[in-house]
Amino acid sequence: MKKEILAIAISSLLMSSLAHSATIYKKDNGDRLDIYGGAEIGGTIVTNRDKSPFGDKSKSYVDDSFGTIGIKGQTNKFYAKLEIDAERTDWTYENNFRLVIDKAYVGYFLTDKQTVEFGRTDTAYDHYDAFGDFSNELADEVSEAGDQDNTIKYRGEFGALKVGISYSAKGWDYEQDAQSMYDENGIFLGKKGSYVTDSREGEVINGYAGYFTNNLTIIAAAETVHNRGELYSLHGKYKINKFAIGGFTSYSDRDGVNKNSMTYVLSGSYDITSQLTGYIVGNIYNDDNNDKDDQHVVVGTQYMYAKNVKLVAEAAMGGNTGTLGYLKAYYWF
Repeated sequence: MKKEILAIAISSLLMSSLAHSATIYKKDNGDRLDIYGGAEIGGTIVTNRDKSPFGDKSKSYVDDSFGTIGIKGQTNKFYAKLEIDAERTDWTYENNFRLVIDKAYVGYFLTDKQTVEFGRTDTAYDHYDAFGDFSNELADEVSEAGDQDNTIKYRGEFGALKVGISYSAKGWDYEQDAQSMYDENGIFLGKKGSYVTDSREGEVINGYAGYFTNNLTIIAAAETVHNRGELYSLHGKYKINKFAIGGFTSYSDRDGVNKNSMTYVLSGSYDITSQLTGYIVGNIYNDDNNDKDDQHVVVGTQYMYAKNVKLVAEAAMGGNTGTLGYLKAYYWF
């Protein structure tokens, strides 16, 4: 979720009149070139190292800091974006930083509220996969495909209705290791490797449709991955005065760790002040492998120091991994 939080925040700033992005140039006809970016500094406190979801079992604190910088330009109805991320590989023992090209695409405004994009970008589903979850990191997530290479995406707004759909062909961001692989007959199969991002999914079709008002939002989304299965989710949020309630439920029959699984997330929040919010999130995960069933609760607070600065502290309790803490400062421009 960490990338999504920063991406959503940056996108909101870029689309608003109060954007903090630095303008390299801007013309009277609307043509412009902006530079933007952000950083997340912090990580996760692990109390039960034997059950830690992270790579290094010797550490009680896992740094998962993250940074991004990008350039976005527009000429008439065409626009383009190039974005580079520096992220911790906190699922490995070394937990090193690595640089990846997160986005590289060209877009076109069909109308003021309809766009089409092509390139390496978020799939349509990725824009709302965590909607209804008020936590920043430790709640369960929808296991949709995420960023993909060779993606064509349409998004449109029609009054209170927002829709999006995307198709992704198979990506090629593959890192090859030195270790060679052979079959049982000794025939060389190639060298062992790993994918840099989720583009290994390939041939992904997904989309969403949502009803958006000031107080109530409901979104339905679905995804299919060729020869691997499907994913569905329903998200909602209702806000009245200082209180908000939200959540989502998702079903996956995709091959792999989430085969025939159900995820339920229910969130509640209260605005303590105009800048400080407290929240609680309940999580239930069930699948055909009973040893992977999990239930846990997340409690936390977030403080909006400024429109582009957020401080977060939260804890997850009751899950299979034991109690986890999470501390992070977010800054974006």
